[in-house]
Amino acid sequence: MKYFSLVLALAASTLLCSCHDEVSYQKNMEHLKDTMFKTYPTMAGVSVDVQNWTDLQVVVRSAQLYSSSKENKQKVTAEIGEMAQITFGTNNELDKGQVIFTKDESSTDMNPADAEKYPITFPKK
Repeated sequence: MKYFSLVLALAASTLLCSCHDEVSYQKNMEHLKDTMFKTYPTMAGVSVDVQNWTDLQVVVRSAQLYSSSKENKQKVTAEIGEMAQITFGTNNELDKGQVIFTKDESSTDMNPADAEKYPITFPKK
């Protein structure tokens, strides 16, 4: 019984600590970038940032995607939102975000001057 209680306490503390696991979030952000590069091969660059554990910011650096239609950008934004939900898991704290399209493929700015921003909608918990 002591062993079971110890295992239960350890599991609970692991779950509580993992809610804000910086290393895990970094790995998830890198995985999301990798998935995006595979999905959108014309994309020259991407930056991913999670602010306050809840706000996902994705900057897509692609002249081709930037010059595509509004409908296509909305479609890509929805796809990135789905990728993020899968990558970060269903038990994450993400509740809002945006995809920012820029034609400047060499910049690393998270708020480019030519930004076209589209909101990401995450399912309510």
